[in-house]
Amino acid sequence: MLRLKVINPNTSHTMSQQMAERLMQQLPEDVKLEVLTAEHGAPSIETAVEEAMAVIALLALISQDRAGLLETPPADGYLLACFGDPGLEAARELSPVPVLGIAQAAMHMAALSVPPFAIVTSMASTLPMSHQLLERYAMRSLCSTVLACEVPVMTLSQAQTPPPALLESCESARASGARSLVLGCAAMGPLRDAIAAKIKLPVIDPMLAGRDLLLTLMRQPGARSDNLVSEHKPLSGIFASGLSRL
Repeated sequence: MLRLKVINPNTSHTMSQQMAERLMQQLPEDVKLEVLTAEHGAPSIETAVEEAMAVIALLALISQDRAGLLETPPADGYLLACFGDPGLEAARELSPVPVLGIAQAAMHMAALSVPPFAIVTSMASTLPMSHQLLERYAMRSLCSTVLACEVPVMTLSQAQTPPPALLESCESARASGARSLVLGCAAMGPLRDAIAAKIKLPVIDPMLAGRDLLLTLMRQPGARSDNLVSEHKPLSGIFASGLSRL
């Protein structure tokens, strides 16, 4: 049995439940999926400050899981469920098993299927994060545009149908020459099919892309890493007892 733990780096248990329901669809029988929710931070992540807080929260969860401090055995892989991929490299330093961010997964999925792709995210405040990730993942040349629909994450998570502003941004993305669309927010995932029906383009749900690509990585021989940070320095303040004690 493979244990896949999804880390929701915001504090919304409602969003965590929505993620679990989405990711349980067509889940292989040999996979046990669990969503962990950040104990500290913001209920949604739309600014650099909120993302910085989320990094500490998700690193604490991974540290607790590796130390056996959670209710279930440690994971065989971690999925970071925020499109900013907060703390991805740091998380990989802590974890002997694969760690994947949903933005990295979605961009690679789009690049492999129907490039060029466009990204439609939530608020304009998140645009710098998306542009930084395009550079980090060497995807700039495959992305036609990055747009913000200016619909807050909390609103998107409660939407039963795509908000008009989201559809307008998706239409603009298609007009940019994109041949596929990456949804730049985990909360947009349940709206994927309705968006695809409207804009007539392949639409990548970053949560499903992340799950499927991570499971592929988890099944590879030698998926576990020995390249963990081994240096131990004395920490102070709130970190004095280690990340797992936060």
